[in-house]
Amino acid sequence: FDFTDIWHEASQSTWQNATFFRITFRETRVFSPPPFYPPVAAMAWVFLYVSAILLLPFVRGDLTAALGDTVKLSSQINCGERTAELIRRLSDHSSVRMAALVNGVHQPVEEYSLRLNISSSGIFLKNVNYNDNGHYEFICGDNIERIIELRVVFISNISASEGEPRKLPCFSLTQGVDVKFVQWETNGQLVIKVDLGDLSLILERVQLEDQGDYYCYVQKDSKERGDPAAWRLRVRQERPSIKTFTTPSVSIKLGAYLIFAHLYINKLFKKTGV
Repeated sequence: FDFTDIWHEASQSTWQNATFFRITFRETRVFSPPPFYPPVAAMAWVFLYVSAILLLPFVRGDLTAALGDTVKLSSQINCGERTAELIRRLSDHSSVRMAALVNGVHQPVEEYSLRLNISSSGIFLKNVNYNDNGHYEFICGDNIERIIELRVVFISNISASEGEPRKLPCFSLTQGVDVKFVQWETNGQLVIKVDLGDLSLILERVQLEDQGDYYCYVQKDSKERGDPAAWRLRVRQERPSIKTFTTPSVSIKLGAYLIFAHLYINKLFKKTGV
């Protein structure tokens, strides 16, 4: 609203000392443009664009490796005529180049020349340590083809003879925490998943094929490693006990010889009169 036509009048009448104000209100309308609705075609284009970003054609994977082991980061990636490289993404989001395409062949950079093995069977990182934890990206041209997250853990050793029971302990904070389940894995395969009771893995009768690395995970708000995170089980093959058996023919012959020797000695003593 605007305040206009303000005036006052000093009256000489009975209301001589009164002061009068007249205030007139004039309504002012503010122009608002009509709502804008983007065309359907534009909205469809935006939807397809966002979908393309969310559905990028790269493969993501997780790897867990024991300290000091050799781990296969990936199979060979064929980039065709595009440039190819393997980089490691550091915690500060900077990157370190590990390998690149040289004269059509993947070659590790000098820093990784002794630890990175690239062959037709895959890309292998040797003697992994805690500093190797992190993300690895395989890039073809301007596109990320594969992202691998590597976790390096300390592994505890345990041994057993074939047929013996073994318990692989696993511990985690559970009091006051929503633990959804606990699972054990070996060679990337699920061994058992439980949601109640002991977190440990119990093998009733260990077999030779049970030998390997076992990893304990506790699923809370996210997937966490147990403590200890991993066990390496070694199984000793049971050796059959060696027993000597005497065949009946050998026993009979040996008995006959003993009897003959006894009779001969008695006869000899009688002749000599001893």
